[in-house]
Amino acid sequence: MDLGYPIRIAAKKTGMSPHLIRMWERRYSAVTPRRTSTGRRLYSDEDIERLVLLRRATLEGQSISQIADLNPDQLRELISKDVEDSVDKDKNFERMSIENHLKLCLQAIKNMDAVGLENRLLRASVSLDQRVFLEELLHPLMEMIGRMWADGHLQVAHEHLASAVIRSLLGEMYLHNNSGDSNPLLLSTSPYGQLHEFGALMVSVIAASEGWRTIYLGPSMPVDDIADTAISRGADAITLSLVYPENDPEIIRELRRLRKMIGTDIQIVAGGRAITTYTDVLDEIGATRINKLSDLRRELTLIRNRLRTPR
Repeated sequence: MDLGYPIRIAAKKTGMSPHLIRMWERRYSAVTPRRTSTGRRLYSDEDIERLVLLRRATLEGQSISQIADLNPDQLRELISKDVEDSVDKDKNFERMSIENHLKLCLQAIKNMDAVGLENRLLRASVSLDQRVFLEELLHPLMEMIGRMWADGHLQVAHEHLASAVIRSLLGEMYLHNNSGDSNPLLLSTSPYGQLHEFGALMVSVIAASEGWRTIYLGPSMPVDDIADTAISRGADAITLSLVYPENDPEIIRELRRLRKMIGTDIQIVAGGRAITTYTDVLDEIGATRINKLSDLRRELTLIRNRLRTPR
């Protein structure tokens, strides 16, 4: 009897991330896995084959929304035709460089094409490892959008359109990646007055992919609420995104208050464009500063190892 494969095995067999499998299942009914009595998904060999065919078709340039209801024979025929057509057209996203991904995403933004941007990002998330997708494509794309807006090369409308698409994508990744109840718990947010949310949301996605349970509180949270949630939920670490304003005396005071309220057992990790302007207070409260997303992964591993070490 075919008992089916759990989603992490299905992800390994298909070359897709678990969040993308869930997204295709929920959005497009690409597959309908069997459920156990506890609600766990189990994917059959037919489900795996279908996901592999769908992934290959999207890598050849097809939109998942247009092909999700095709049967396996139709998908094979479509893939065969696309492979022939792509000989002279470089439509194969698996071979496409990060620079080309960025170029196509920026072109969609300039054209005010939200659907096109979403499709580009979804296709990139199919062909790229999740770490590469987040750290080498999505994060640089957000930084480029910010610089181009500041330099006047993008209008506010362009920035808002891109932000809405990226926020939706990160939100889905966050919801689909959270881990089991026995794993360490991370709270991710930004202090009151810090309105940029992408950094904190991306941290939540990365932490979840590293096996943490995560609670994303959104941007601009009062310190009292951060501390109350951390203590009541038993958080092991808090990550704070500091982007703008820089060197704000009120945020300096709030960071000191946060440490006093949560005590010394909960680790504070801070990142973002403005952290260099808060170096003194972050050092004072014993917070760890991270300058890039790869540093975050290492720090989460260190914290997790410390939690496993008997005191």
